[in-house]
Amino acid sequence: MTLAEELARTCVSALRKQAADEAPAAAREQFETSTLRERLLRRHGERLQELAKSRAAEEDTSPGGYAETAAKRLFPMPHTVGEAAVRLPAMLAGGAYGHYLARPYETSSADVIHSVLAGKAGLAGKGKGVKAPPVPQLEKRVIEYLTEQGKAPDVASDTAQRLLRRLGVQRPEHVEGALEVLPIFDRAKSKALRQEITGALGEKGLPFLRREIGLIGEPEVKTLAQRLGRLRWGGALAGGLAAGALTGIPYMARALYQKRQGGEAAVRARAEAQQALEAAGQEGSKREEILKQLEPPNQGSETVPEAAA
Repeated sequence: MTLAEELARTCVSALRKQAADEAPAAAREQFETSTLRERLLRRHGERLQELAKSRAAEEDTSPGGYAETAAKRLFPMPHTVGEAAVRLPAMLAGGAYGHYLARPYETSSADVIHSVLAGKAGLAGKGKGVKAPPVPQLEKRVIEYLTEQGKAPDVASDTAQRLLRRLGVQRPEHVEGALEVLPIFDRAKSKALRQEITGALGEKGLPFLRREIGLIGEPEVKTLAQRLGRLRWGGALAGGLAAGALTGIPYMARALYQKRQGGEAAVRARAEAQQALEAAGQEGSKREEILKQLEPPNQGSETVPEAAA
């Protein structure tokens, strides 16, 4: 080996040693952080594995336990974010549809009924001696309805006037109770009025009169609360619960199947433990890549510059 080759080899070795001693601080920090992260991930995975075992041991696999799980999963209470993203929109759509279906059966409020029966000129219903003529629009619709049912025009007109005048001298809340589909309170006067309306207009008279009063009185309704009666809210609630139960059937079936594996909680814990352990393994591979970047090149593969002639 010539003197020039020996000097060149000595310089390359010195430079390599200096580069190894001056490894980037960022790479060393990444290596230490990765080591700590792997340790924490493995501990977390081990804790989740123990949690899965304890939850599986506590799972009730009796027939009563299966029935309880089925009831809980049908109840519209999402257990995860993904489940909420599926069930909540369906429940909102079901509630809107239930509200729409219940709307024709909602009885107008007592104030609206009073306004319709009294007309714009009088205050009917405030006393028994008040004789208020029915609002012309409602009287016309009742006459048309009775004519369609086969009544003679003069009989239909007389029936409409007598019925609407009778309703006009009643307390509006009694008329409201009489027009309800499912009266909560069985008031004697409301019951008598229901019978009078049915006797005059037939079996379909109640829904007809309720609908017509609602259509005429709708412009008088000012607030949103008055537009959303308890029957509409009930329809919305029923529709939302029904949609929630229907969308819960797949989750119920999965929950019942997972009970043989320890239950949903145990299955989720095992899945999270597996993810943590896989992440820990990825940290080990990451450190190997960092070490490869810090290792000096193989001495056998280096090329020594040729000595100058």
